[in-house]
Amino acid sequence: MSYKIAYASFGEEKKMPKKSEWKNGIGAIMLVMMLVVGAVTLKSKALPWVQTYLLPGDPAVTAAALDNMVTDLRQGDSLYDAVMAFCREIVAHGTKTSG
Repeated sequence: MSYKIAYASFGEEKKMPKKSEWKNGIGAIMLVMMLVVGAVTLKSKALPWVQTYLLPGDPAVTAAALDNMVTDLRQGDSLYDAVMAFCREIVAHGTKTSG
């Protein structure tokens, strides 16, 4: 047994104001521009800090080791193997220059 409840409406139906699509597009463009500016600022400020404190040894050797690691990953090596090769290359260069 089904039933239906119907209520009488009073007055006019209230409609929600519709935001214009133009304002939504401007908001999205502004957000993208702020994200791009933030990324560029972060890169310019944080990159020297990362190079100074997180990347060990000679910057040229580290850059070459990072390039090799990226190449290994692109060729399908596992992340573990690529990181181990990176670390071995850094350590091997460190022992050659200090010993």
